[in-house]
Amino acid sequence: DGLTDDTKALVAMSLDKGYAVFPEGDFKLTTQYIDTPIFFSYGSAITVPAGHAVTIRTRIGASNKQQIFKGEGDIYFEVTGSDDGRLGEDSKYAYAAWWGIFPTGQRDIIQTDLLNKALSAFSTDGPNSQTREGVFELDIGTYRIDGTITIPRGVHLKGAGTRLTVFDVIGDGYTALEAGGAAVKITGIQFEQPTGVHEFFDGIQISLPYDTPHVEDVRLLNCKIGVHVGPGANRAYIRDVVGTYSVSGYPSGSATVWVQGNHALIKDVKVTNTSNGPDSIVLVGYGNTSTLDSVIINNVDS
Repeated sequence: DGLTDDTKALVAMSLDKGYAVFPEGDFKLTTQYIDTPIFFSYGSAITVPAGHAVTIRTRIGASNKQQIFKGEGDIYFEVTGSDDGRLGEDSKYAYAAWWGIFPTGQRDIIQTDLLNKALSAFSTDGPNSQTREGVFELDIGTYRIDGTITIPRGVHLKGAGTRLTVFDVIGDGYTALEAGGAAVKITGIQFEQPTGVHEFFDGIQISLPYDTPHVEDVRLLNCKIGVHVGPGANRAYIRDVVGTYSVSGYPSGSATVWVQGNHALIKDVKVTNTSNGPDSIVLVGYGNTSTLDSVIINNVDS
């Protein structure tokens, strides 16, 4: 019923069976490690109250279309150290829908906070700070945000592809997607703006401040800066980026891709418009006083 603490029942079934199955209903869990596989029937979910954290170190069996995590508490995916065989390696794949984040596209539903809460499951804020990498998959449709979405270290934010998974950015002057650590990967994402907004997005749509970022299959829209590879983001790989610019008046220093990191590989960048566009398609340096090494750019088209 979402009110009775079912933690002891979870532990008992896990010890007896080596796994746990949640039938239809809401099951309240307080602070607990889950080290055996858990399976969710359709219509089942766990509710974690405020002040508690459930740390999952095993695989999850659930539909990618259902919500299975509820409550104000925290969910963490954790990988343990090598001494016990790195328990938790199979807990690295998650779906936005598991937190009730569905691509409704409705103007009055802003999903910034909920997306950040879900992504924090991969963060190093967990009890033992041993999370390593993971995949966070978004569905086909539109998600509406009004602030920065931070992607933890080593996490792949995976959309279904451009024209399929869309971030509708509300307002401007902020960074839409930002890598929160090294080795972040962003693929299959398109940016749009609400109907009736004609000004450009005066901010950064993807910011990469850390090493070895990877961005691929991304479509940008009317932005001051599309993809920013910061001075600390060495060995960046940016590929298949399309910029669409339907308004005029972009400021000096605007760019589809701005590179300030060393050893970057930029491939297949395209601007689709014939009359409007940023100051640069690919901008190298600009404000970075250090010398850049080995920035390779292939196939830029407008």
